Order: sequence, then C-alpha cells, then structure tokens
Amino acid sequence: MTRALLVFIAMMTAAAPAAQSGGGTGTLAGRVVEANTTSVRAVARASVILDADNGREVLTTTDTEGRFRFDGLPAGRYLVRATKAGWVPTYYGSSRAGRPPGVRVAVDARTPANIEIPMARGAVLAGRILDADGRPMARQFPWLLERRLVGDQLLLLSLIHI
Repeated sequence: MTRALLVFIAMMTAAAPAAQSGGGTGTLAGRVVEANTTSVRAVARASVILDADNGREVLTTTDTEGRFRFDGLPAGRYLVRATKAGWVPTYYGSSRAGRPPGVRVAVDARTPANIEIPMARGAVLAGRILDADGRPMARQFPWLLERRLVGDQLLLLSLIHI
C-alpha cells in the first residue's frame, strides 16, 4: 500500500508542472473572409497554415463557409497564414496584406482560440511596353505609380517596382 501511495504521489508531482504551464492540447478555429467588403463573404477552399514555435507546420483547407479548425494542437503560440490562388497571402494580425509578421495566436487546453482572417483579392498587371511608333521596347521595367495631391501640386509617387 505504501509503495502504491508513493507511485501515485510521484505521478502527481510529475504532472503538476505540465498542468501549471498550460500543457495539453487545444483547438484553434476560425473563418477566412474577404477583406474590404460591406458584407461578410467567406473565402472557400483557402489553405490555412499554422507555423508552431518549433518550426512545425500544420495545414488545412477552409470549407464552403470559409471555416477551418485545428484540433489536438500542442499548447503553444502559432503564426497563422491563409493562401489561395488569385488572393493576397495573409498573416493573421498583420497590418498589411501579404506582409509578415503576423500576431501569434495562443492555444491552450482551457480556451479554444477563435480568429477571423481577412484576405484581399490579388491582381495582375500584364501587357507590353511600346515606343511612340508602336514597336515593343526591350528591357523596360514598369513602375506602379500613385497620383497624390500635395499642397497644390499633383505628384506621381512610386509604390513598388514590378
């Protein structure tokens, strides 16, 4: 009886730090929705990827309602990103679409994490650069410019080099 009691105490002592540190497994769920719309529109069949602190990646796909769910995740903090062809890849919590870093989501056994990831549709510029006579110009690289009124002057400012 004494030996059984000692084994029980040893097991409880070993399990106590894991319970105090938020160990166990948890759930992370949410939706991927279209950004910049007046109504909530789901993004179906988007890939949602979790990057764990240890470098491990877990992947799932959203359903027709844009929902996703990861069950049985080890407790920890996860970077979540969503991708889909024709859409800008998005990191959860990032201030700009397509740009890391995002905000890591804490997952523990006590409270399921529930998030929403807004994704923006992507765009492509395609075409040819022609000279004044309509002939294609070799080795020309376009720039994306934004018209901006500064004071009383209209300026063309470079956004990104394509």
